[in-house]
Amino acid sequence: MTDGGWSGNYGEYGAQGGGHAGYGGTRGSVWIAGTSLSGPFRRLFARICDWLIVGVPLFLIVALATGWDTRDDVADEIRERQWYGLLVLAVFIAYETFMLAKRGRTLGKQLLGIGVLALDDGRFPSTSRSFVRAVVYHVGGTACCLFWFVDVMWQFWDRPYRQCVHDKAAGTVVVLT
Repeated sequence: MTDGGWSGNYGEYGAQGGGHAGYGGTRGSVWIAGTSLSGPFRRLFARICDWLIVGVPLFLIVALATGWDTRDDVADEIRERQWYGLLVLAVFIAYETFMLAKRGRTLGKQLLGIGVLALDDGRFPSTSRSFVRAVVYHVGGTACCLFWFVDVMWQFWDRPYRQCVHDKAAGTVVVLT
């Protein structure tokens, strides 16, 4: 066991094919015996932690780079803020992609004791899965607040895995670690 018992590989713990007791199962899913799915509030608080860990320092860096002041030319200011908005979006996507592919969880998820695994093999999501998951969540939510709301609320009625839309797009599930 490494990383506090979180290996991201269900097979290492005597995996059971065909699903997890209490959550049904799908063809090809693999689960650690006794692993539980994360609840929505842990997921929410993990996102808030990630925002504080990554977003606040990033905001301060961007604010210092722009000088905290406004410009007389509103069009220039809007263009500059759009570029910084894209930079922030790219940083969050890169952060989440890298952390999920390498560790199966972000720092916020680690603090809350949850992690992300690929639904079909029980391992950390690949880089491409992690990227899809991050893009659907961040770009979808940035493009349309209604999409973000539907995305995160989806877990309340999704069964058996309580997936959000970004989890479904990437084929991932969030579990307690």
